[in-house]
Amino acid sequence: MQKYDMYKYYDSMLKRLSNGYATETGRIRTIEELEKMFYRQYDTRVILSGRYVVVTRYKGIGYVRRYDDHTGEVIKVYSYDTKNMKDKYVRWAFSNEYILKTFVTLTFSEIDDFDGVTNAYRSWVKQIKMEHPSFSFIKVLERGHKGMKKLHYHLLTSLSIDDLIFKKADTNNENQYNVTNWDYGFSLASEIKDYIDFRKKIYYMVKYFDDVIFPGKRNMSRSNNLNRPKVFYYDSRFDERKINTFVKNAELVLVNNYNDYFGSPIESSEYRLIDRKKGENLEIIDESD
Repeated sequence: MQKYDMYKYYDSMLKRLSNGYATETGRIRTIEELEKMFYRQYDTRVILSGRYVVVTRYKGIGYVRRYDDHTGEVIKVYSYDTKNMKDKYVRWAFSNEYILKTFVTLTFSEIDDFDGVTNAYRSWVKQIKMEHPSFSFIKVLERGHKGMKKLHYHLLTSLSIDDLIFKKADTNNENQYNVTNWDYGFSLASEIKDYIDFRKKIYYMVKYFDDVIFPGKRNMSRSNNLNRPKVFYYDSRFDERKINTFVKNAELVLVNNYNDYFGSPIESSEYRLIDRKKGENLEIIDESD
């Protein structure tokens, strides 16, 4: 059992406890005291997303749980990584590289409110699922940054470009299609050719992730039937060998260095697992822009 899995196991066990455990002096330990024993510090996070491994090293110490020094109460915190939510969707995409096959843009010509675009999208998905019950997607809502600034969705989908829902667009580009059952405005679709194209589409989708389209509403969402990234937390003082096993058969793709909310340095290294029998080659890609 992985140590982080043990933490989750202890967490479930702690919830079942009513009186806690006795200390050496006979005093009953509180749930908070037990949690402090079971949840340790970490300075390295490893995320396994399909063929991609991201090793993030923190200069400051993070915690699976953090506690108020005065009250002892648990404070719900996330890692020091301020890019956490944006990266979360990137990792979900990487974990489903072989499932997500097409990049689709759905534009709204007339609708300009959150409920309107949401209901229109749900109606479209309902049609899709009649023929494809296992339809999977990751989508982001954007407002155009040029021209009329219309609302539109960008999606990575599990649909094949050969599906009848797609029709070759009247352009010179052989990889441009229209969505035949999208009735709310302009549409465009293309087949994802390879992993480089896949990466470009992902980072294009999250480029304006922080834009506020509708206050209090999320811009990005996904279907519930996608493969989940696996997350591990380690203390490099004791677990460096375990950390290195994740990248033993991988090649470095990129390294990002940035500071967290508190100004503490973070180094995030991305690797790609290689099937050397296929003779795969990597291209170093800079995502810092």
